[in-house]
Amino acid sequence: MSVDLQAKIDGAPFSPLQFGVAIACFFIAFVDGLDFQIIGFTAPLIAADLGIPHRELGWIFSAGLTGLTLGSFVFSPLGDYVGRRTILSASLILFGLLVFATPIADSTWSLIVIRFFTGIGIGGAMPNAVALMAEYSPQRHRGLAITITYIGFSVGAGAGGIVAAALIGSFGWQMVFFISGLVPVLYGLGIYLFLPESPHFLASRGASESARIAKLLDRIAVGIRHDPKAVYELPERSVKTGAASLFRDGRARNTLLLWSALFLNLLGVFALINWGPTLINRAGTDIGQAIEIIVWFWVGGIAGGLALVWLSRRFGPRRMLAFYLLAGSVCVGAIGLQGADGLYIFAMVTLAGAMSAGAQVGFYPVLADIYPAPIRVTGIGWAQGLGRMGSIAGPLTIGALVAIEWPFAGYFLLLGLPILLSGIVVLLLDYR
Repeated sequence: MSVDLQAKIDGAPFSPLQFGVAIACFFIAFVDGLDFQIIGFTAPLIAADLGIPHRELGWIFSAGLTGLTLGSFVFSPLGDYVGRRTILSASLILFGLLVFATPIADSTWSLIVIRFFTGIGIGGAMPNAVALMAEYSPQRHRGLAITITYIGFSVGAGAGGIVAAALIGSFGWQMVFFISGLVPVLYGLGIYLFLPESPHFLASRGASESARIAKLLDRIAVGIRHDPKAVYELPERSVKTGAASLFRDGRARNTLLLWSALFLNLLGVFALINWGPTLINRAGTDIGQAIEIIVWFWVGGIAGGLALVWLSRRFGPRRMLAFYLLAGSVCVGAIGLQGADGLYIFAMVTLAGAMSAGAQVGFYPVLADIYPAPIRVTGIGWAQGLGRMGSIAGPLTIGALVAIEWPFAGYFLLLGLPILLSGIVVLLLDYR
C-alpha cells in the first residue's frame, strides 16, 4: 500500500512531537546566533587585550564567515544524504568546541584560524534545522514554524550581548567564550540522543524505513495506527539529489535570484552587526552601551520577522520581502546621521533590525517552498553559502574604510546600498 506522507502530516493537528521538534530547532538556531555574534560584542576588548589593530578585525570577522560559507556547501548536501539529525549534532559539537577554545588565541592569525573552523560548524546547523522544521510542519503552518526557528538565531545573537555585558565586567571576555562554547557541545549530544530524524528523509531512503516512519506518524497523528509495512511516498520523490538539481525543472531563475538577494542583504547586515559595537565605541560611546545598541538590532529583527509572517499571508511573500528590504536600506543608511548617542541611534538601529534582519528571516520559508524535500537542505544551504559570501565582503569593506578614517555616518550610508539592491532583486522572483 502506498501512502502520501505529506498529506498525512498536513491532515493531522499540530502534535506534542511537532511542538518538541519546533522547540529543539528554535534552540539550535539560538545557540547558532549566540556563538556567531559573540565575536562582534567582544571584539574591542580582544583587540585591546591582544594588541590587534582595529583594521585587522575585518579579517577575523570574515574568517568566521568564510568558514560558515564552506560549512554551508559541505554540510548541506550531507544533510540530504545521511540525515538532518546526524549533521545537526556534528555541527553543534564542532563549533561549540572551537568557540570554547577561542580564548587560547594570542594573535590575529590564531583568531582567524579558530573563527574559520568555528564558522564551518555553524554553517551546517541552520540549513538542517530549517529543513527539519519544514518537514515536520503541516503546509498551513510551515511559514510560521520556519520563521520562529530562524528567529531563534536573532534571539541568540541578542542574548550574546546580554551574556557579554553580564560576564565581561566580573570575569573577562574569555568567560563569555567558555560558556558560549559549552552550551552547543552539550546540546549537540542531546540532539543526537533524543531528536527524531525527518520523516521526509526516511521516506527518501525507500521502503526499508517504513516502520520508523509509521512510528513517527503514530506520534504526529495521535490515536491513529499507521501500517509499518506501507510505502510512504513524497510527491517529489523522483527529484534527484545534488546541487545540479537546483537548476532543473524551472528552478534556475529563482535559484540565481535568491543567491543574489541573499548575498546583497547579508553584505549589509553582517558588516553592521560585526562592526557595529566597534564603530559606535570608536565614535565615543562606552562599550557597554555600544553592545546594548546592537542588541536592539536583534530585538527589532525578532519583532519584524514575526510581523513579516502575518503580512506575507495577506499581501504575498515576495511583495512583503521586497518592501522589508527597501525599507531596511533606508533605516540602515540613516543610523549614523545623528551621531552615536541618544535615543535616535537606538530607534534607527531597532528599525534597521526589524526591516533588514526581519527580511532575512523571510527568505527561509521561500527557500523551503521552492525546493522539494530531496534537495531542500542542499537548496537552503547553498543559498545560505552563496549569500554568506556577501557577509564575508561586508566586514572586509568596512575594515578598509576604518583604515582610512571614514566619517561615522558614511559607513551606514554605504551599507544601506546593497540592501536596497537586494529588495530590487526580490521583486524579480517568479514566486508569489
